[in-house]
Amino acid sequence: MPDHESDQGNGPLIRLADAFQCGELFDLPPSPPSRATHSLPDNAFVYCAFGNWLKIDEHVFNDWMSSLTAVPTSVLWLTSGPLPNSLSTLQRYAEAQGVDGSRLIVAPRKDDKLSHIDRHSCADLYIDTYTFSAATSATDALSAGLPVLTKRDSTAQSRLAESLIRATGVPQLVEEDR
Repeated sequence: MPDHESDQGNGPLIRLADAFQCGELFDLPPSPPSRATHSLPDNAFVYCAFGNWLKIDEHVFNDWMSSLTAVPTSVLWLTSGPLPNSLSTLQRYAEAQGVDGSRLIVAPRKDDKLSHIDRHSCADLYIDTYTFSAATSATDALSAGLPVLTKRDSTAQSRLAESLIRATGVPQLVEEDR
């Protein structure tokens, strides 16, 4: 059987100690952007969830709405969704749970990775889509110094953010239940 590590000329296999992926460190600007720059209220607690909207299932969304209800001065900051009516759909679901739909704030997608990561500093907490967990999105948040909160689950795709959080040394941001 050939030794694939040496036959492909890619060098030795590198094993990551605690995380499923590695991430890139970015030199962020010394002054973070203002919340007003991103249409965020200055006096709100900002939950951030910049992942793919296709990962938002009923359990995740209900938990997010519970958090918004528990913290009346909070908002949920999302990146734009996959379809033109995605925001209005989420706002309708929020309002059905007693949460004002205007508390869901959408950030446009950015082509510039550095400015995308830098804007994370305007948020207070990144909240994971724990049933299909954040990977690159969690890495981006952690790169900007934004704490990431997730829930432990049993499938590989639900434990991506957990591995990153544990690798940063803050396992208390991995919840055991909803």
